[in-house]
Amino acid sequence: MTIKSVGIGACFLVLSACAELPDLGRAVPPSELSGPYPALVPVETLVSRTRSPRIEEGDQTALSNRGASLRARARSGGSVNQAELDARAARLRAEAERLRNL
Repeated sequence: MTIKSVGIGACFLVLSACAELPDLGRAVPPSELSGPYPALVPVETLVSRTRSPRIEEGDQTALSNRGASLRARARSGGSVNQAELDARAARLRAEAERLRNL
């Protein structure tokens, strides 16, 4: 270890001693400390209550088509509209300049 790394470590140690730690004893409300234990149920009961998946059966075809489209676009190098990119860059530069001048 070098003297520099020891000095940096000492600074972090001193700064961490200044931090106020949260009162962990009050993390649980008193009503829950004195209340009854929750009922234990089998896992199968909890799993059966879950909602159906968000992806519907008809979405499979749409996702497959989207994936095929993206793979084809990646193979072809994608279509880049340079004029559109240049116009967007100019708009972003103008917005950055406007924000700098606020």
